[in-house]
Amino acid sequence: MQALQQFVNQSPWDWLPVRRRIAQRPAEAITPEAWVVDDAAGEP
Repeated sequence: MQALQQFVNQSPWDWLPVRRRIAQRPAEAITPEAWVVDDAAGEP
């Protein structure tokens, strides 16, 4: 897992299409009815 993370982090290509596709796969499998956005990094 760490080797994959390092490969992605150090690659010169645009990672956004890869992340988009990774997020799309579960959405296709479970067909969510709602999305929850949690701003855990927001202000207290």
